[in-house]
Amino acid sequence: MNEDLKLIKKLYGERMMHFCRTQFSTLLEEKGLLSKILTNTFEPNRFLYEDLNTYDKLRDFIEYI
Repeated sequence: MNEDLKLIKKLYGERMMHFCRTQFSTLLEEKGLLSKILTNTFEPNRFLYEDLNTYDKLRDFIEYI
């Protein structure tokens, strides 16, 4: 597993890790880029994906990243 994905899973949960792998595969090609963007923008929260999904903000999140 990609090191970024491991860190994302640890800080933001497994569902966010799967979501990021699906949506941001290009960003994952550059080591450390996606995890840096996430950690600089969002406090660690293992329910970030669930919160975004609950408030119907997944599309906004993708556009933001």
